[in-house]
Amino acid sequence: MTDIVLVNPNAYGMSQLVSWNSPNLGIAYTASALENEGIDVKIIDSNYENFDDKKTCAILEKIDPQIVGIYSSSLQLREAVKIAKNVKKSLNAKTVIGGPHISSDPNFIKRFKCFDFGFVGESEVDFPKFTNRLLHGKKEKKLIFGEPQKNLDKIPFPSYHLLSFNKNYVITTKRKTSHVIISRGCPYNCAFCTVKKPPLRFRSPKNIIEEIKLLQDEYKINSILFECASFTLNRNQVLGICQELNKEKLDISWSCSTRCDLFDEGLAKNMKRAGCYNINFGVESGSYDTRKKIGKNFDDNVIKKVFEICRKHDILTGAFWLLGFPWETRQDIEKTIKFSIDLDANLSSYAPVILYPDTSLFKFMVKRKKIKSNAWDMFVQTGIAPLSVPDGFPREAVFQFVKEAYKKFYLRREKILFAIKKLNFDAQMLKRTFQIYS
Repeated sequence: MTDIVLVNPNAYGMSQLVSWNSPNLGIAYTASALENEGIDVKIIDSNYENFDDKKTCAILEKIDPQIVGIYSSSLQLREAVKIAKNVKKSLNAKTVIGGPHISSDPNFIKRFKCFDFGFVGESEVDFPKFTNRLLHGKKEKKLIFGEPQKNLDKIPFPSYHLLSFNKNYVITTKRKTSHVIISRGCPYNCAFCTVKKPPLRFRSPKNIIEEIKLLQDEYKINSILFECASFTLNRNQVLGICQELNKEKLDISWSCSTRCDLFDEGLAKNMKRAGCYNINFGVESGSYDTRKKIGKNFDDNVIKKVFEICRKHDILTGAFWLLGFPWETRQDIEKTIKFSIDLDANLSSYAPVILYPDTSLFKFMVKRKKIKSNAWDMFVQTGIAPLSVPDGFPREAVFQFVKEAYKKFYLRREKILFAIKKLNFDAQMLKRTFQIYS
């Protein structure tokens, strides 16, 4: 009998032109820590494979593990609860929920009895110990708090052998792609974001390059999406990664995301020379007042400058935008859409403002009685996620704003030509794009 199966539930969401598909590295790190302690572990990445809860549970029944560990962000909660309820009905297995949502709302475990245990925080240090005790019949508290590993270089690489790379893609490259995590934590505490403040920790460049070489040698990966809160947060680390990539002469192209106020021409030169082909920036709003309120306190000139630098060095750009902050007017939203078009990133991604638990924006909306404090519990029941809706607008208007933004940005001659020439869109892909955004 398998000791434990780690499940990444499906997270159904809106289609976006800026899209990628990659396995969940969080559970792969957890699996690696478990395997290091001699624990037999399997992974079902239902989000990657696009399995629904019924398909996931059918696989679990065939494996028949002693423990089912379910990772869940807030948007995966509905599926996570469905899976846990089915496990309790059909299997004699303990259920554990971990991941971002339980870490933001530890009391969730008290309200949903389908989970035997909740694990809060990072898993590599304490989750294997907890699992071993559970497998040996020891009694455990219902809520366990994981101690973070201070030195990220001591964490073993993810258990890539338990993952599939068959669907790994990004539309900006035709190469086989994988994510690589380079740091944990974030010092900025943006109003809408669940990524927590310190302990802020960074991996060494050499440790990162070792993982990339493993991916290249064992899994034929030749494109990397660096994953972290902001890639250029630690300038020395970035320059070290670039130096190591050049020294090793790896045939690797790579992409990253960062803040506009953490980027300059010196970084651009080094990153381009080391294989960087794309940088995504979290701009979020065309209004400086809104950016100040949400934790993106940089002015329009800073934003324009970094996009100019990227164009100068032939680095593709992506921009992330959020529409519908509670204080916004129709004019504010139109300003954001216009600014995004004038900025002219190669790709833009627009989304509603989701109100994640334990964020200042969530608390602000609860205080104003725009949402209830149990909004995410209700999401489990209804599938309706709590969104920021500006005063005077219906909820549906937010989605119309997003659709309008996509239409205005992408259905332009220059963007269609870019899709054909740079992204190699064929007629079918262009037709699909028109159907989504027109």
